[in-house]
Formats: sequence, structure tokens, C-alpha cells
Amino acid sequence: PRSSEGLTVQAAELEEDTFKIFVSHRWLSPWWPGADFKAPELERRPDGKGEGHPDRSGHPKYELIVAAVRRMQLDGWVSKDDNKIALWIDFACIDQDGENPAAELNDSMIRLVGLSNMLLTPVVDDEWQTWAAPDKKNRGDIERASGGVANGYLANAWKEYWRRAWCLLEMVYAANVPFSHDMELLRQLDVGGDLIMFLRDKGVRPHALFGTRELQLRE
Repeated sequence: PRSSEGLTVQAAELEEDTFKIFVSHRWLSPWWPGADFKAPELERRPDGKGEGHPDRSGHPKYELIVAAVRRMQLDGWVSKDDNKIALWIDFACIDQDGENPAAELNDSMIRLVGLSNMLLTPVVDDEWQTWAAPDKKNRGDIERASGGVANGYLANAWKEYWRRAWCLLEMVYAANVPFSHDMELLRQLDVGGDLIMFLRDKGVRPHALFGTRELQLRE
């Protein structure tokens, strides 16, 4: 949803046991994605600048975000109760009709990341089979690559993500803003599975990547 739709809630209104996910991503559409894309009627911002959108026709990014959360629930990473999971997404949570939405995000990003328990990056990749089909590069190959997933995941959209200053800043904050990995608190958040093991061993805010490859291969 767009911020003007008023579908968000304030962080202070969330229950203490809510698991908060910061969606870190790059927008897919600098302009409206197409005639078949159902979006708010506003086509231009009040300041006359073109209105972009984080998704595109067919809503592939939305599909990835929902699938990623469902996968984490299925694997026992987070609560199976949807009411105990909150997503922060810039398009919905930053006033898109304000004078400078980018400046608003810049001013509040460190606080927003600090409030979050995890980062999630959805990677829309129409060409995933050219590099990530099972007979080309499996999950182990990606994770064992020099530089890990950062270099081993070859989707062009992931490479573009790494070229965006905003995205890099979000990752820096996620890795460095203090994060509580107290086991009792994490259990109250219904964190489990491989995620709680990662937090126990690494003690840093997790950043999950979920792309078209993972959706199609059900990984």
C-alpha cells in the first residue's frame, strides 16, 4: 500500500512480542508499472515529480515478500501468527506526498533499523534460470563463494542493490546499530529454527535474501 492509504500502524502501537521486519529493497518502477497495475489514482506527486512504485505489473515483489514470510513461518523462524509480525516498507511508511520523502527516510533510518529485528531483501529476478538453475549453481555454491552470498548470488537485481547508496546504508546500520540477541526475549518473539541458532552464534541482526530463485526452487 501507499502511505496515503493510511493502512500503517505506529511502532508504539505494536505489542511487545511483535517481530519487526525492515524490507530493504530497490524500487522496480520509476514510473507507474503499466495499465494493468492496480494502484492509487495519483499519477504525479504534488510537487510535480513523477510517481514511482516499488513493484511492477504482476506484483512480483509483493509475491516474494509474502512467500518469504510464509517460508520463515513454515521453517519455524518466526511466529505462525500473522498478527505477531510487522513489516516496515518505505512506500507505505514514509509520507510519499511530503516535500522530500528521501530526506525523511534519511533522518529516521537509523532509528527504524534499530527498531527492527531483521532485514529482508526481496530480489525479483526474471533471469534466475540463466545462473541459478540446479545444474548451474546450487545453494551450497552460492554460500561457499568468495565473499559469501554477497558475491555468490548472481542476480542482476542483487548486484544493482549493492550499487545503491541507500541499500548499502541500510545494511551498514543493520550490522552496527545495537541489537539485542537475548535468548529469553527472542523466545518471547517466537523466534526459532535456524534463525535463533544464527542469532545465538553470530549475535548480529539477520539480513535475509529471498529471490525468484528461492520462490521457484522452494528453498
